[in-house]
Amino acid sequence: MVVVGVGVVVAMTHTALTILEQALAAIADRAPVRDCDGVRSMRRTVVTFNNLTGNELSERDGWIFMLCVKLSRSQQGNFHVDDYVDLAGFAALAGEAEYAEAYPTREGSIWEKDQSIT
Repeated sequence: MVVVGVGVVVAMTHTALTILEQALAAIADRAPVRDCDGVRSMRRTVVTFNNLTGNELSERDGWIFMLCVKLSRSQQGNFHVDDYVDLAGFAALAGEAEYAEAYPTREGSIWEKDQSIT
């Protein structure tokens, strides 16, 4: 890997490992800036969407939707590694949300920090 600037890392080659490393870095870098009080912004997004539409999407459903968006974009135009970095990150976030839904009281659950978002 080559560090180009603050928070900007360019891989010399795009292996599965470098894509996963970039996804990890993206999640770690965005969370403090975009997510308030340790609560992922997707949870607020699906609550807003559900209130506007009457649907009942879960946080996991929101991440699955984002996976579909990225899969669709990855089929258009030239190769962009960012599509695959985001896919890896969204898959991890979907797994995290599914875990939190299945085990909401377990230590480490992202939902234990703020149960008030409904």
